[in-house]
Amino acid sequence: MHRSFWALIAVILMAVLFASSSHAAMRESYYQNEWCGQREGQVEYVLEDRARVDCLLPEYAVEVDFDNKWAEAIGQALYYATMTGRKPAVLLIIGRNHERYLARFQRAAAGLGITLFLIEE
Repeated sequence: MHRSFWALIAVILMAVLFASSSHAAMRESYYQNEWCGQREGQVEYVLEDRARVDCLLPEYAVEVDFDNKWAEAIGQALYYATMTGRKPAVLLIIGRNHERYLARFQRAAAGLGITLFLIEE
């Protein structure tokens, strides 16, 4: 039993390490701060309901997310635009296999007036 306990612990640790490093080399906030800062935008603009716009620019309310979270990004961008009176925009952080996520984003966002920005991971 002692040996199987330590084997289980090793498997759990490996799974946790793999899961935490599987998608992003950097955290979303790194890309958010870099991209928004270069455009002199306001990072983490707080709305009256305490929701936070990732990057508020003079023309856009921008949601920043990794490519696999494209669907969530669409909804958040539309909400932020409504609450700020700005145009909706999404900055997708794209990885190696981003093509399918971009295709899904473009199909879902067609006709919604969402501007798409891309940054490589």
